[in-house]
Amino acid sequence: MRIANLAAHAAVNGAEGVQRSEGARHNRTVPSTEVVHEKTRDRLALDAARAALDEAPEIDMVRVARVQAELAAGKIRFDACKLAGTIQRYHGGGE
Repeated sequence: MRIANLAAHAAVNGAEGVQRSEGARHNRTVPSTEVVHEKTRDRLALDAARAALDEAPEIDMVRVARVQAELAAGKIRFDACKLAGTIQRYHGGGE
């Protein structure tokens, strides 16, 4: 679709140097941006999750100690080459 006659249409974005045509005028009030809105259920859930995260330690040291103990005891198999290959694939290194 090609629009060839743009001169007959007024700009709607208020760009400088563009003359606006006289259009219909509306007498409606714009709501104030200072109105306090009720918190939605989603916002309340997000606020609760953020508060829980703020209270939690960044690193779960109990879990780290458990994994270290299981690695030392041989309960967890660790393949460094497989891990390195997975990291390389994930980050786009295809060499």
